[in-house]
Amino acid sequence: MNDLSPPVNPDDTSDHDSPWKSAIEVFFQPCMELLFPYVASQLDWHHEPVFMDKELQKLTSDSSDSRRHVDKLIRHTQAGAGLL
Repeated sequence: MNDLSPPVNPDDTSDHDSPWKSAIEVFFQPCMELLFPYVASQLDWHHEPVFMDKELQKLTSDSSDSRRHVDKLIRHTQAGAGLL
């Protein structure tokens, strides 16, 4: 039996993005270590990341393009240096 998902409708108003954004906030360090190991090794994990969603909204709210390619803005401390 072949279980195929229906095609994605770009006009669908279902919110499939928010759970992923929440997961990134909860599992930020493991995600970074899995997907970007070199970058993760350069971060000071004794400091908590700062999720800057409101600042990102301010930057993108004036955009005429409704599509956004960046959904999360995160500030973190670099090991031995300072904020990235």
